[in-house]
Amino acid sequence: MKLRNTATLFLALALSAAVLLAACAPVPVAPTATQPPSPTAEAIATPEQIPTFVPTPSPTPEPQPTAPAHVIGIYAPSEKTNKRQLLTEFTGPWNKGKDIECFEAFATHEDTLPKGRFGSVWQSYWDEYDDADQCKIGYRLRFMLQSSQEIKKTIRTPDDADDFREYIEVYLYDDVHQTPGVRYSHIVPSAIHDDTVCTSIKLTAGSKIDEVQEIYLAAFVYTGDADFDPVTGDYIGNSSYEIALHRSR
Repeated sequence: MKLRNTATLFLALALSAAVLLAACAPVPVAPTATQPPSPTAEAIATPEQIPTFVPTPSPTPEPQPTAPAHVIGIYAPSEKTNKRQLLTEFTGPWNKGKDIECFEAFATHEDTLPKGRFGSVWQSYWDEYDDADQCKIGYRLRFMLQSSQEIKKTIRTPDDADDFREYIEVYLYDDVHQTPGVRYSHIVPSAIHDDTVCTSIKLTAGSKIDEVQEIYLAAFVYTGDADFDPVTGDYIGNSSYEIALHRSR
């Protein structure tokens, strides 16, 4: 019995030792997912900088030269000073067969012109044009009848004013290309040449002047056909000056 008890004791001790050894054995740990290393500053990819397109501004085009505006004014001698005075309007009698006035065109807007021979004074202003040798002077006459009809005509030659002579007679003069001291008359179509300049225009009351209510006279500067409407013939340039004529009561 003593041997059996001893064996039983040894068996119990062996089992206890086995249990203790099992409890002390390390418990396997499940492997964790490997975390990627933190990127360094060098490893951080910098997005590529795309340059912003800045358009190169086109150069500002230089303005194209335009036809020069030629200054022109209408003058008549002043009764008070006998000097040529710039007109904005004119008042005088309109008697049948009598002159209304002779109006002169100068390349200026000065209120009063200096005294002197017409040709010299006129040329001193005309020569201020850079293209004076290419310029001519024309006129536009328009007037209203008592019937409310308006008559308008562009006048470059004496023939242009033949349509309404019963109302107003028109005479053109070249006061520059004349022999000093020699009396001269109005321009006739056969005497017109390349140098002719219509420097003045005389209006004479026609046989039907009593039917005329209002008169407007304009002087203009032109260099060629491009200054006129190809259909109507009206002046379309940029250098003109107009005055109103009134009948004295």
